[in-house]
Amino acid sequence: MKRGFALITVLAVLMLIALGTATILQSVGTHTSLKAKNVQEVKAQDLAEAGMQHALQICRKNNGDCSLANITLLKADTLLEQDIKITTVPATSGAASYTIKVEVNYPDV
Repeated sequence: MKRGFALITVLAVLMLIALGTATILQSVGTHTSLKAKNVQEVKAQDLAEAGMQHALQICRKNNGDCSLANITLLKADTLLEQDIKITTVPATSGAASYTIKVEVNYPDV
């Protein structure tokens, strides 16, 4: 009788350990996935800001003419992991002001 009770106890303990291990592994997997997504979002934001600074530099070099800042950087042309499109549009509020629009095409974000 004592032998059967010990076997059931050991099996129950092993089941609890397996359940705890599975829960921890699932949690680690979810955390890793969220972390990778966050890294991609930060990269996309940084690239958009860099694109805006690039457009501003072109505008300054051309004495305020931002029409030359309309560019698209493609994955095939560079070592980028995504496409970046920089567009400048003359603002309606003033003659010498532009709106700079930067689009970063990140497929996983």
